[in-house]
Amino acid sequence: MLIFLFFIACVIGFFYNLFTGHFADAGALFVICSILIFFARWVAKEKEKAVEFLKWIKSKEEDLKKGWAYYGVQKITLKTEVTQYQGCISFVFMTSRFRSRYLIEGKGNVSDWLIFSGLTFFFGWWGFPWGLIFTPQALYRNLRGGYSQPLGQLLAKVDEELDKLTNAKRNKLSTILKEAKAEARA
Repeated sequence: MLIFLFFIACVIGFFYNLFTGHFADAGALFVICSILIFFARWVAKEKEKAVEFLKWIKSKEEDLKKGWAYYGVQKITLKTEVTQYQGCISFVFMTSRFRSRYLIEGKGNVSDWLIFSGLTFFFGWWGFPWGLIFTPQALYRNLRGGYSQPLGQLLAKVDEELDKLTNAKRNKLSTILKEAKAEARA
């Protein structure tokens, strides 16, 4: 949502500068818009991959408890460390934090670290007051290696994590409210 607001503000600024003859400013805003589109797609894909990984864990719970399972071509055990990096973006009075997908430690996570830390560093500060608070927290967390935990701990709370990512509780609540409205009308 906040990436979308940043994008809209940049598009408006782009067209304003383009029509007023400030072509250098318009070009800079075009570059910022392009970066924001990239980040928006990246964050959406990260969320999809996190949900996919959690569903895989849930489906392979028995195999993991017996000893191991293969995720792609990698052998995974309950002691395998998984990591998530944190991102933060802000826009005036709104700040949003989000996490990367679950990354298996030792599998070349530098690019993910750079993207989430870069996004936070450049777009996290612009909200008052939470941007100034959450941005250093996210950068500190990422510099310390992100949120790291063994797969066994994640397995214990996989349903809770899936609910967070898929908004299942919110969807259940809206269904309950719709049913209550229908009952009240009847």
